[in-house]
Amino acid sequence: MTVIEPQMVQVPAGTLAMGIPKFEGEFFEDLRPWHTGKIVEMAAFSISKFAITNPEYRDFVEKTGADVPMKLDDPEFNADNQPVVGISWLDSVAYCKWLQEATGKAYHLPTDAQYEYAARGGSEGTRYPWGDELDPSRASYGSRTAPEPVDQYPPNGYGVYDMVGGLWEWCQDLYVDVSEGQQPSNGPNPADNPVLRGSSYLNSDPKSLYIAYRHEDPRDLRHPIVGFRVVI
Repeated sequence: MTVIEPQMVQVPAGTLAMGIPKFEGEFFEDLRPWHTGKIVEMAAFSISKFAITNPEYRDFVEKTGADVPMKLDDPEFNADNQPVVGISWLDSVAYCKWLQEATGKAYHLPTDAQYEYAARGGSEGTRYPWGDELDPSRASYGSRTAPEPVDQYPPNGYGVYDMVGGLWEWCQDLYVDVSEGQQPSNGPNPADNPVLRGSSYLNSDPKSLYIAYRHEDPRDLRHPIVGFRVVI
């Protein structure tokens, strides 16, 4: 079966110091466990250059009969160069499984560490992928009404787009497994909540753009500021 595969970018092996220790005191509660930096040895992997787009997800819907996302037929949201939105963690896992079976490649959601490592783009110890100062020309955020095209803003040092800004994106890990004592609180069964990374076009607080920031929500949440990308 021929499918539309995402464009992938190679991320080299290296060492990730999670969080941003030198900015202690400025963070949300979620980030305090990472002030001292957790060192993670990262193997090389590939990550989708963009968040999964409407044509890529539409291919999945048409070939499997999966639920049509809430905004896929909305003219403000359904351009071919926009990311698909309204995708739950369960939807994104189903998409990855379908891609695995169709291509024989080990597609899955990024882990929490893979997301942060790829988002850094080779930078170390900075708030944002491009440095320490907020630059509105580098990311989509701030009360916009819909996501912008996936190539609207410059890529980071690894050639990956919109790892901060654009959409909140699902990670593979559960929040309770990676947040070192910070307890999830959203939804009826918060212990089952996966991690979200990246902030979105609707968020107005620039702290949500910090590379180290993570969020959590129920795995069945479908919201127009939530999407995903994949890794191999």
